[in-house]
Amino acid sequence: MVIYLMAGGPSDLHPDLGMYKEREGCIWVGVDRGVQILLDHDIVPAAAFGDFDSVTEDELSLIQEKLDTITIYPSEKDETDLEIAFKWAVAQDPQEIWLFGSTGGRIDHFLGNIQLFLREEILPLHKKISFYMADHKNLLTVRTPGSYSLQVMDE
Repeated sequence: MVIYLMAGGPSDLHPDLGMYKEREGCIWVGVDRGVQILLDHDIVPAAAFGDFDSVTEDELSLIQEKLDTITIYPSEKDETDLEIAFKWAVAQDPQEIWLFGSTGGRIDHFLGNIQLFLREEILPLHKKISFYMADHKNLLTVRTPGSYSLQVMDE
């Protein structure tokens, strides 16, 4: 199973979601504004997480109408919306977790999102879960010590 988490970063930095949309065995999850982004791309996420402070009231009503599983958190909390969704994704025991909409906008968000892959409780999981962060120009992953073969991707 592959889980795609869509955060609410700037749309001009999103990868072509069509490349990922048709992949078999994938689960789409929206995070806050990322839910609306997915709906705008005709992708109905299986789950949604967030305080939804980045959407309008009309957008939130549409999200609640279209989704079966939506978890709304208070704005004041100890974790970011993406952290909450990421922990949920890890608990599903997937082979891969991909983050989209998580590289641009605010540098503090970007750095925090990278650190999700490096958390002490996550590092041992790198042996069974591959973690990726992608945007329109970059594909980032973290590897723990070991030997790997790298593939060069054409632009």
